[in-house]
Amino acid sequence: MGNNLSALPNSFKYLKLLAYVDLRRNKLKSLPNSFSSCDALETLLLDDNELEMLCKGMSFFEKLHTISVRNNRLTRLSRGLGSLKLVHCLKQHDLSGNLWEMPTAEIREQGEARMLEFVGELWKSKLANGLKAVGFGLFAVPAEILEMKTMVELNLDGN
Repeated sequence: MGNNLSALPNSFKYLKLLAYVDLRRNKLKSLPNSFSSCDALETLLLDDNELEMLCKGMSFFEKLHTISVRNNRLTRLSRGLGSLKLVHCLKQHDLSGNLWEMPTAEIREQGEARMLEFVGELWKSKLANGLKAVGFGLFAVPAEILEMKTMVELNLDGN
C-alpha cells in the first residue's frame, strides 16, 4: 500500500545527490519541473499514480538507467525521455498501462523500445533542425513532426 502524496515540493532542486526515488502507489498528477535538477538520479519508480505528464527536462537525467511509469494517465511520451534511450544509459523501462496518444499507434505496437527511439529522434531533430524517422512503419505523418517549424531536413524513408 502506498501513501497519499498528491504533489511534491519544488525543493527537490536541492537534492543534487539523489540517486534512487520510489514514489509508487501515490496520487501524484505531475512532478515539479525542479525535479529535473536531481541530475544524479539513476532509478525513478512512479508506478500506480495519476501522472498526466512527467517533468520537463527529462534529458538532464544522464545517469538514469531505470524508469517505471506503469499505470498512470500519461498520453504523450517525453522527447527528453527518448534522448536518454538514444544517448545515455537508460536500460530498463516500463511504460505500460498508460493512455498513450503520442507516439502514434503504429509505433506503440512495435513496443516500448521503438516508442523511446521515435521520441528520441524527435528530441534530436529539435537540436539539429532535421528528423530521421526511418523504418517506423508510419501510415501518416505524426502531428508532432508538422509542428517543427524550424525543420530543414525530413527523412521518412522506409515507412
